[in-house]
Amino acid sequence: MPSRSQPLSSLFQLGAWILFTTLLEAPVILQLTTLQGLAQSQSPQSTAAQTLHHQGLEQANQRQFTAAIQSLKQALTLFQQHQEMQHVDTVLADLDRVYSQAGDTQGMVESRQQRLDLARQQGDRYKEFLLSKELGHTYVCLKQFELAIPNYQRASAIMTGDEQWETLGDLGDALFRAGKLSEAEPILRSALTDSEIVTRQSYPVADVFDAQIGDEQNRIKLETQHHISKSLQQVLVAQNRPHAALEIAERGRATALLRLLAAHTSTAQRLIPLPTIAQLQHIAKSQQATLVEYSIVNQPFHHECLNHQQSFRSAIKRHLQSTTQLLIWVIQPTGQVTFRRVDLAPILQRHNMLVDDLVADLRDNLGLDDRHPGLKQFDQILIQPIRELLPQNPNERVIFIADSDLAYIPFPALVDANGDYLIEKVTPLTAPSMQILELTQQIRQQKRFGQGVLVVGNPSPMPMELSDLPGTEQEAKAIAQLFNTQPLLGHQATKQAILQHMRQARIIHLATHGILNEKRGEHSAIAVVAPKDAQTASFAALLNKTGVDIRLKFPSGELWLPDNGLISADEILSLSAWGIPAELAVFSACDTGLGEITGDGIVGLSRSLIAAGIPSIVVSLWAVSDASTETLMTEFYRQLQQTSNKATALRQAMLVTRQQYPNPRDWAAFTLIGASQ
Repeated sequence: MPSRSQPLSSLFQLGAWILFTTLLEAPVILQLTTLQGLAQSQSPQSTAAQTLHHQGLEQANQRQFTAAIQSLKQALTLFQQHQEMQHVDTVLADLDRVYSQAGDTQGMVESRQQRLDLARQQGDRYKEFLLSKELGHTYVCLKQFELAIPNYQRASAIMTGDEQWETLGDLGDALFRAGKLSEAEPILRSALTDSEIVTRQSYPVADVFDAQIGDEQNRIKLETQHHISKSLQQVLVAQNRPHAALEIAERGRATALLRLLAAHTSTAQRLIPLPTIAQLQHIAKSQQATLVEYSIVNQPFHHECLNHQQSFRSAIKRHLQSTTQLLIWVIQPTGQVTFRRVDLAPILQRHNMLVDDLVADLRDNLGLDDRHPGLKQFDQILIQPIRELLPQNPNERVIFIADSDLAYIPFPALVDANGDYLIEKVTPLTAPSMQILELTQQIRQQKRFGQGVLVVGNPSPMPMELSDLPGTEQEAKAIAQLFNTQPLLGHQATKQAILQHMRQARIIHLATHGILNEKRGEHSAIAVVAPKDAQTASFAALLNKTGVDIRLKFPSGELWLPDNGLISADEILSLSAWGIPAELAVFSACDTGLGEITGDGIVGLSRSLIAAGIPSIVVSLWAVSDASTETLMTEFYRQLQQTSNKATALRQAMLVTRQQYPNPRDWAAFTLIGASQ
């Protein structure tokens, strides 16, 4: 049975960590720069020191750590006696690495403290900053938080800008783990605020999507900001202030997307206000739905905690397995807020997995069993702690705001202890954040939607020799008939024709192949008719294809795009700047709800559609079956014509499809994101 997907191989998320591990676990070797520096020293007094230094490194290569440390210490003493300070720091750095390889934490502390003292004597402020921070990390690894604190304080006092707020985050975490909650909170709030100011000042609204996705350094900063938010949430929860923690959790969600979405509302050109508990309660009341927000929190991990017996992967895995918790907030339509906390450590340790591993295992094995054990497990994790807070009427909506990989969970298919699916109990839908729900509601009130329905099915020929999808053609014909319109089928479904229709349609339905790029989510795409030179080209070649093949005219200008057989996430965002008047967009293809998972949410097709100001979107969480999707989608639109509530229509379509295709893989793949009305 054909599947509507074309997976792309991408680097594993921990690829950078693995590379770092490889370097870290490699033998300690004498670097060329060190050899050259020693060779240039002609002082007879330093000959013995040079020999001992070289000998110590050779011994370390052979993993004779005790002998290596002794040789390096002797070399260090001789260099110090002869005041050859240019070599002292080099030997100390090598000694530090050998201590790390040997797992001698006390030796690591001593060597790093000596390097720090030397940097201060030489007036090297930047090296003093780096070494103070490194020493702070070392004390955190040793759980000597009281000693870590002054080192972080010294480091944060030296630097300004990004380095300062990042270090303040470390300081706040150390204060938290030392039990100094009242001191940790203002430090973490300051770090979070400073990081947000830097982000807003660095990138205007028009550039924030590209800036937050394309710049690797900026990605790292966003992840650091994300971790600061998580630490602050834990501090507030420890102070028994879960409402304040919810404000911080919501504040850190989809910030770039919020700024982009604001461009489609009257809030454009001004900052999105920071969320307050009163505002979040108002959102729940206005939505007349139960809102459930999840946040995965854990303690930061520093590479200084490694020794020669650990790889980075195993060390971070063991650390996260022992420190990960799940925070859950439920806001009912009355505005009542309830908080729950779940310790995930026993579950992760029992399965020897992390949260993303559990999610991947569930999704990979979903088709093997109608009620896969993973569905019951995630029901226990996500639903059981709040079950009594959920509505009793199955027609009442529950909006799930998931965190990280939890956004890939098929909430409708979760199975309780009685074997009942969640979709039998409530009407589920999802959202990237509560504030986005409010903005999509504003868009519905302010936006002038288009007319007509754009229905696309089985473009042919497609790029990269993708196979035909006969089911999508039948699906498109059935849906078009419901709306009394003509679908774009086969060779009619060109990029030019689809984009032109997108400029004026109220409903957009595209049934074709989905192409997922988990490494660069903005390159995720859907396939359309490909010109001859794109039919056998690689995905990379298609992305790099240049030219002025497609011209879209707007009252205020023109947009040129390559005719490469793809409509990518970043192209949708580019088009959105000129206006996409759709009320509903359905991407009936594989993996269209997936993308690159970042601290700011999922970057991919769904993000672009939301950012384009489309208040309701339906996308998929895995590779879908051609036949069952045809049934599901046709029934969805049939139900939608009977009710204006999209969440209700999708729920009913799932229940109907389940009668013919009982496996959740066939009926639970699609999720509604955003507004249900």
